[in-house]
Amino acid sequence: MQAGPFDLAEAESELVAGFHTEYSGLRWSFFFMAEYGAMFAVSGIAVLLFLGGWHTGFLPWDLSETWLGWVGNVINVAVFIVKAWLLVFVQMWVRWTLPRLRIDQVMMTCLKYLLPISCFLLLGVSVWQVALAPVWFKYPMAAGCVGLFAWMVIKIVTTPSVLPVSGAAGMWNLSAPRTPWTRSPQG
Repeated sequence: MQAGPFDLAEAESELVAGFHTEYSGLRWSFFFMAEYGAMFAVSGIAVLLFLGGWHTGFLPWDLSETWLGWVGNVINVAVFIVKAWLLVFVQMWVRWTLPRLRIDQVMMTCLKYLLPISCFLLLGVSVWQVALAPVWFKYPMAAGCVGLFAWMVIKIVTTPSVLPVSGAAGMWNLSAPRTPWTRSPQG
């Protein structure tokens, strides 16, 4: 099982695709247990890399190195599992809340917005690391980054969305040839 948006190639026919019709019962549950296992594995990696792993975040020392001994290890494991479960919950929440995007919407978002943003952030991090030595350069650089981010947000909010009418004949494309079964815009 692949997670969205990488399963978009199967989205059109997912009701009659592959394991949805071929398997039932225990074999079908193996697929979904594998998917949820993969979600937990990715969440575990994210917990280790970004959320402090098994540390609680409240204490400056590790619980297993205190007088608690093995109880501290059990608490550390519980903290890790709770953090991973929270990330699995967030993944499920996002996938169940947001509608599925079409492949053209994903490609447009990636190519028009995310790729330029990531290139700009890479350039910004590179300039930041080069300019780290002089302290006087940090604050103007930070102000510039905040200003560019604000400009980007304003552009996203104020740019009108336009329907893709270049190839669609019908009610949105008024210059399309009229056919007997299409209505005029006036009614």
